[in-house]
Amino acid sequence: MDNAALEPLTHLADGIGADNVSLFIGDQVAASDDNLLRQHKIINVLNCVAALYLNHLFPGRWPSLDELIDENFFSSLNKYPC
Repeated sequence: MDNAALEPLTHLADGIGADNVSLFIGDQVAASDDNLLRQHKIINVLNCVAALYLNHLFPGRWPSLDELIDENFFSSLNKYPC
């Protein structure tokens, strides 16, 4: 997934946290596409500044999960609450 082109919805990781959730990132089109969300069994959608921050760190593409970890992306989101 490194250097992947931007798609409306991109799968980043599975098995996150105690609830073993999957992480996707997407745009407004994906967030409002009920069929797409159902297809991926997505039941919760968050809209926060993360996408803007990702655009700043990785212009024009979605990063890999390893890149996010390397950039301390998840811990830095505390600065930008949803």
